Amino acid sequence: PNSGATDQWWQWAAFSQSGKFATSYYDRKYSNDEFNGNMDVTLSGVDDPYTEFATARATSSSMPLPTQFPDAQGNSVFFGDYTGLSAADDVAHPVWMDTRSPDLLLCPSTGAPGVPPQVCTFTEPDGLKANDQEIYTAVMGIPHL
Repeated sequence: PNSGATDQWWQWAAFSQSGKFATSYYDRKYSNDEFNGNMDVTLSGVDDPYTEFATARATSSSMPLPTQFPDAQGNSVFFGDYTGLSAADDVAHPVWMDTRSPDLLLCPSTGAPGVPPQVCTFTEPDGLKANDQEIYTAVMGIPHL
């Protein structure tokens, strides 16, 4: 996919002991992300500073926009800023806030003494299914050409 025509943000960088450079970042180059607001995480790497970066997708599928703390228009005003990257032995460990898990709450009127309540999902006022932000990581070889 063409990274030059899409958004990338919140990058982290690391070097392995052998000198490979890795960077991870949120990315909208996969699927239809640039138009629907979804996002992914990409790991890029290079072992020679005079060559192009190679890239690999860290997420297995695109993540929806976060739904926590909506503003007056229903758009989220906070996106977890817990990102990071470490590298060792030519293996990278990107870390990101993932929004693919649904936000869960206790269903009203479903519990009683000795009977646990059921767990429900819900829809935000803007029609998006509420999601949670959870910390994720992947173990990936540092991409290179």
